[in-house]
Amino acid sequence: MGQTGRIKETFALLDSGSDVTLIQSSLADELCLKGKKQTLDMTTLSGNSKHSSQKVHLQIKGVAPEFKTVQVKGSWTYNGAFKCKSQHVDPKWKHLAHLNLPDVGSSQIQLLIGLDTPQAHLQEDAISGDSRQPYAVMTPFGWSLIGTSTHDDRSHTTQAHVNFIISQDQSLQDQIEHFWKTESFGTKHNLKEAISVVDRKAKTILDETTTLVDGHYQIDMLWKSNNTQLPNNYPYTRKRNNLLMKKLDRSNQFEEMYSKTLNQYIDKGYVTKVTDSVSSDYENNPRTWYIPHHGVQNPNKPGKVHVVFDAADSYKGTSLNDNLMCGPDLVNSLFGILQRFRLYGIVIAADMEAMYHQVPEHDSHSLQFLWKVNRCEPGPPDIYKMGVHIFGATDSTACANYAVKRTALDNADQFSPVVIHTVLHHFYVNELLKSVKLPSPATELSRDMTTLMEKGGFHLHKWISNSSEV
Repeated sequence: MGQTGRIKETFALLDSGSDVTLIQSSLADELCLKGKKQTLDMTTLSGNSKHSSQKVHLQIKGVAPEFKTVQVKGSWTYNGAFKCKSQHVDPKWKHLAHLNLPDVGSSQIQLLIGLDTPQAHLQEDAISGDSRQPYAVMTPFGWSLIGTSTHDDRSHTTQAHVNFIISQDQSLQDQIEHFWKTESFGTKHNLKEAISVVDRKAKTILDETTTLVDGHYQIDMLWKSNNTQLPNNYPYTRKRNNLLMKKLDRSNQFEEMYSKTLNQYIDKGYVTKVTDSVSSDYENNPRTWYIPHHGVQNPNKPGKVHVVFDAADSYKGTSLNDNLMCGPDLVNSLFGILQRFRLYGIVIAADMEAMYHQVPEHDSHSLQFLWKVNRCEPGPPDIYKMGVHIFGATDSTACANYAVKRTALDNADQFSPVVIHTVLHHFYVNELLKSVKLPSPATELSRDMTTLMEKGGFHLHKWISNSSEV
């Protein structure tokens, strides 16, 4: 899981012989992880090698809802493949049969978790067979297999653990580079990075499909291909839904909060019920996709459940996020926002309510999910579809930020340049941070900002200020 909320399901290798955690660059790109470019100096049994890398932060969590999230502070991106032995569970290992461990090829592993993330290597339980058989350990992410599939002493080769280290010289170089960047802050001309071919394609979709419908900016999803065809994942999602229902049955309080959240989505018009059959969906739209969902509770917000739609959930080797582009990075620099926030003595701040849900989309068949409002009624769950962009989809951040900026640009002739500039440069995703010299302009700005954002369907609330006059 990336810091922007993007989620991707993959396989990871717990490597106790590695000093660092490595993430394949392709996975980092899918999660839109960004970090400072550095040189990674790797030492293995075969020698030293240098790699162009980025140091990124992410979260890791097992697929099942009960597993906890592990924070990874400083994972290195890596362009190569992880050369490790494929996992295959032999039917002869009766002690492991009930665990249903999947066969995993080395090419499926996109994450190598080293000892710099010690909490990931905790072993809470173990299941062992005889002395020559692999054993399973319960990790923070689920059951993991330890051992080899064969003990053939006649083999002339063997697979050894590797150990990675980071060059101390490179660390010193980074410190010097950081020093000069800090010293030159504000005096160096900041040229915009050249837009990539993929981002240019996404930008074209944003420009050409955005229309104002019923006071909201409707934007198409950013598909990588115009001919995307998704497999029918209804049976798989039905099984995931059954597991969710069992969890809800175990806690009346959790079930009540979960149902309240989804019912609010329905009441607010974010969600509509589908009357067509499953088979006709796929006949009419090959992009039809059913998204599993689960609940997450924030200990700082008791009595509320956040429903997470898992757009990264994979079926038959693909997921919804696999087929979507991230889009251009339209999020303002947090460092720049904070610096401008400290310029003057009067500050105002506000939050954009349900930002993503204010941006309708045209591909609602790709955002379908299963739910039953009255769970006491017999029969299969009903099919609902999201009519708005969802948090967790790869393209949602770009689409939502584009809609916010488009609101300002389309109404620039009706408001002062200060108001337009505030929308374009003082939002960090859905959070507004702004400072002004006097209370009176702050009051006027907050009033105009509220009016402007309503023209795009956005509602600013939770206004706060350090001045009682505002």
